Amino acid sequence: MGRYLKASIVAETVYGETVMAANQFAPLRVKSISYPVDRGLLLEENIESYIPVAAYGGALKVSGSIEGNLRPKQMKQLIESCFGDSTALGVLDPITSGTKYTLSMPKSMQLKVGEQTQSGGSYEMELDYQGVGVKTMNLTVNSKEFVTAKFDWFAKIYSTGTYTAPTASEYSVEDPAVFYNALISFDGGSSVFNVKSMSINIDRKVDEDRYVIGDFTVQELGINGLTDISGDITFTEKEYAQFKAALYGAATATTLNTTNPIAKPSFLMMFTDQAEVNKAFIKFGAINFGGTDTTMTGQNVIEKKISWKATGDAGSFAFGIAT
Repeated sequence: MGRYLKASIVAETVYGETVMAANQFAPLRVKSISYPVDRGLLLEENIESYIPVAAYGGALKVSGSIEGNLRPKQMKQLIESCFGDSTALGVLDPITSGTKYTLSMPKSMQLKVGEQTQSGGSYEMELDYQGVGVKTMNLTVNSKEFVTAKFDWFAKIYSTGTYTAPTASEYSVEDPAVFYNALISFDGGSSVFNVKSMSINIDRKVDEDRYVIGDFTVQELGINGLTDISGDITFTEKEYAQFKAALYGAATATTLNTTNPIAKPSFLMMFTDQAEVNKAFIKFGAINFGGTDTTMTGQNVIEKKISWKATGDAGSFAFGIAT
């Protein structure tokens, strides 16, 4: 059955109103997409009735989530919408040819979701979403699994378009990221091979409540707070250096000193394809180890989890994707 998702990051000249041409959309492979709509019913209450006497449309809320195996090239429009800024990669970057996405104001985009339950026009539908903003981006890297990406989004408005399923040739040629082609390093050192799993959560604090008198839709894409970049890392039970760094602020320390220091290594995760060619990276200026969560049960493997939060200037955060 012909289900599909297409995305366009071409700038909307008028937020949520400019409709992109069909050739400005690119399809991407995902595992799931949700697209609920809340019509914001206003219920009228009067003293003479036990139930509301009437209902009217209120503030329109359109939101959803997109989840799938990480394919950076196919998902680059979602990444750009979340991060906000894009520049060319250079000689100082871990990958020198391609595009780098850094933190700026989130950028609006458009989505097309096609569904088909049976061949024939009455069993096909495409929903087109304008004024789309990506609120959060979550990456999960677990041993033995694909690397997964999840994006939470909202939109200003929607309409019904013409169902047009993409052909196989329209998808960019790209393998999904897998755990054994992901490498992690701290402070520019060699790759760390004792990480069992890691999560990266980016919350742009996008404001979904920008309504005004005279319109039932969201008026603009903006933020309402500091971007929160956080996550956790689970190490193997034989990892002690990073565990001590989280406990004491330094891998060589054995006690806490009076300044209560926090370990804050720089972070780099590199993704390669099956030919072990660098295809994407994500880096942070500093990930501050905020605490540990250790579980020991009988003779089972000890779980060593470290929580972290990222800090630094906007330029120290980047998601790079090779050409």
